[in-house]
Amino acid sequence: MKIVIDGDPIPKKRHRCRCIGKHGQAYDEQASSDMPIVRSIMHREIKNSPVFFDPNLSLIVNFTFYLPINESDSTAIRNAKLWGFIKPNKKPDFDNLIKFYCDCANGVLWRDDSMVVKSTSTKVYSDYPRTEIEIKVEKELVEDKNSADIWKLLSPDEWL
Repeated sequence: MKIVIDGDPIPKKRHRCRCIGKHGQAYDEQASSDMPIVRSIMHREIKNSPVFFDPNLSLIVNFTFYLPINESDSTAIRNAKLWGFIKPNKKPDFDNLIKFYCDCANGVLWRDDSMVVKSTSTKVYSDYPRTEIEIKVEKELVEDKNSADIWKLLSPDEWL
């Protein structure tokens, strides 16, 4: 399954704290601003094929973040970025990008992002900023029930 979210990729922001009287309160400002928009886009993208992955599955998620090119960049710099000679090694950090989109997918694509066992992420420059999320189900190592019983008896170290 592949989901495309148009627009600049959004990184996860830090939680904020404030004092109310003598009590401190932590809050996530994105929970009421950016996240509902991205979640509605995810819902729209899967509308034709509603998917909610079984909680017992292990998922592999590949992220590709297409970052915008500065309008002030010269044609030579712009082309170098598009060809990949200049890498997007500046902010936003890829881990903050991943965290935001995984949190948005909670309850939409999967029960919880703890189901993700493997992930890759790539940041590239593009004239069309967007985020592409590809989700695959990791295949079980042992599908045969009899084989599974045998593998339960020995650890990998014991097997060697």
